[in-house]
This record gives sequence, C-alpha cells and structure tokens, in this order.
Amino acid sequence: MHEREYLTIGEVAVLIQKTPKAVRNLMSRGVFRDVVHYFRPRGSTPLFKRDAVIQWVEGREPVSQAAGKRGRGRYSVDLSLIPSVDTQNRLGVLR
Repeated sequence: MHEREYLTIGEVAVLIQKTPKAVRNLMSRGVFRDVVHYFRPRGSTPLFKRDAVIQWVEGREPVSQAAGKRGRGRYSVDLSLIPSVDTQNRLGVLR
C-alpha cells in the first residue's frame, strides 16, 4: 500500500488518534509548527508532512531549515545581536 506524503488535518487526527479539533489546537499552541510539520498551499487547507508527524509521535524533532520558527510567525531572536542604547547619552546614540 502506498502511503501519501502529505496529510490533511483529518488524516493526521486518525494517524495520531486525536480529533481534528485537537490537531488544530496543537497547531495554534505551536506544538505542530508551520513549515516544520505542515504548510499552507495558496488557497488550500494545511497539509502535514507525514514524516514530520511520525517523528513528533515518536518523540523525535523533525529537522528543518526553519528550525528557529515557532508557529504563527514567531521567530527565535538572539537579543545579543540588537545594539543597546547608551542611556547616559542624551542623543540616544547607539553604542
């Protein structure tokens, strides 16, 4: 039997033995992450990568080029890269 590479929310729900609403909740909480576990083709509902879902079930994190992304467009930021402002300088010059 040929298994599909991409799954709908309903198919993921069956695969992980949850309801479609539970899958959507996992998406909104950032457990299933955009680009890592699923993507949204233009004009379509989310499609999940079967391999990424299976890795999640097994407790392994899928490897992705977007590993820093944290669902709903939130990114991990290294704050040390942001220049600080010298509060003693009244001109607000960056140091």
